[in-house]
Amino acid sequence: MAVANLNEIIQSYIMRRNTINLDLTNYSNQKTLSSAQTSDLAAWKNARYTALRTEYKNIFTATYKDNEKYTYVDYSELPEYQDEISYVDSYYEAKVEDLTNWETILDNQITTINTELSEINSYIDSFKQMLSSNVKVDYNYGLNG
Repeated sequence: MAVANLNEIIQSYIMRRNTINLDLTNYSNQKTLSSAQTSDLAAWKNARYTALRTEYKNIFTATYKDNEKYTYVDYSELPEYQDEISYVDSYYEAKVEDLTNWETILDNQITTINTELSEINSYIDSFKQMLSSNVKVDYNYGLNG
């Protein structure tokens, strides 16, 4: 009977270990997704900068360049341009902060689950050792009995 109980305990820990491995895979996939989103965000920022530069160069050339009542040297001095760039920077920083926080949460989850996985592996080894010992005792009892 002890052998059956130990086998059942081992199987339950193996099932939990498999669940943990699945969770680790999911967390790793989420970290990969987070990295991809960070890259996409950087690409968006660069594309937005390029679009704003082009747009405000055209506005500057058409409206401000030869107009004597304005003292702007180039498009980057236009208040509207500076506001747009500030918005892009603020949006980018906020999103990067969100993604960084998400990655930190994922790292903490991975660390916690890895600790549990190590404990479960230790328990499984311990119970396998007990199972082996019980089988040997039962076998020797059968030979001597």
